[in-house]
Amino acid sequence: AAHIHTGRVGTNGEVFVALEQSMDDAGVWMTPEGTQIDADIFAVLASGGHYVNVHTPANTGGELRGQILTSNYALATFALSGAQEVPAVSTSASGSGYALVNTSDYSTEIRVV
Repeated sequence: AAHIHTGRVGTNGEVFVALEQSMDDAGVWMTPEGTQIDADIFAVLASGGHYVNVHTPANTGGELRGQILTSNYALATFALSGAQEVPAVSTSASGSGYALVNTSDYSTEIRVV
């Protein structure tokens, strides 16, 4: 199964629309014919608020995920570690994060875990 979910980078969300597998090519999934969105939903989509999740029998909660970003957004992910400190420190602590940048106005959303 494959779905488009509502959710920003790093968060899970509800299924927005279930994708249908092509009858001609099992590797192709698409929105059902006649699927339409309104301006409010497009605004969420265009700001990085939806993602595609592909589920398999081995990973029913999702095996592959990809955030949907329009061309005016750039996504940078990063890891955090003591080795990156100046000077470096020895620690078992770690983290990760992302920066989502709107390249039209350079507004930035940053999340760190």
